[in-house]
Amino acid sequence: LMPWLTQAAGPFMEGWLGIPGSAVPAFMLGLVRRDFGAAALYAGGLSPGQVLTGAVTVTLFAPCITLVRATVKERGFLHRSAIWLGCTALALLVGGLTDRLTLG
Repeated sequence: LMPWLTQAAGPFMEGWLGIPGSAVPAFMLGLVRRDFGAAALYAGGLSPGQVLTGAVTVTLFAPCITLVRATVKERGFLHRSAIWLGCTALALLVGGLTDRLTLG
């Protein structure tokens, strides 16, 4: 699954976030545990600006799987889906703006 995700998300990450597609696994790891995702970005050989952009995006990205499960139980699937989409859109918007402000 990871090669497919890297191929699918790579061009977007490079074009909007200024981060190479090879960092997709770090973002996926961030869905499991944010701190692991941020550490993987730092260890991935990215520039300081790319690490900052990635860390901001991962931090704002959709909550980890455990929180998603808890929110589905509390609010229901449709409400949780709306929250997930909003968080993801906000994270990608702020991440792209961060890239432009730090000059990647």
